[in-house]
Amino acid sequence: MPHVDYGNDTECVSDLTYARREVDGEVMMGQAMARRLTTVRGSLFYAPEYGYDLRQFLKGPTPAESVINGNIENEILKDERVEDVTAESSFDEAAESLSVRVVGFGEEGPFDLTISIDAVTVKLLREGVT
Repeated sequence: MPHVDYGNDTECVSDLTYARREVDGEVMMGQAMARRLTTVRGSLFYAPEYGYDLRQFLKGPTPAESVINGNIENEILKDERVEDVTAESSFDEAAESLSVRVVGFGEEGPFDLTISIDAVTVKLLREGVT
């Protein structure tokens, strides 16, 4: 599959890396969506409607997966580069972790990502084209 051009950015999922590498294409898009899904809404003074922090579900009652999925899709669709998206989430009570798979289509082509979230880490497990 050809490289998808979503632009470029500094490598960053939850924090900047020491190397400050540049990433582009579907990797950059996956990281941008992961940040969107781990940012507390209202925490960015310049973008008060940005973010849907999935880590909130590790501390209290977890709503139905369909509610989480709908909120994930709504949040990702706020990004002007995204035209369509589908989210699937699953909560593992024993491991106290949440796994989310997002498959989307943007102005530059398809992208997908899988995120695993637990009390300590946010891991971007897969970022790429579908």
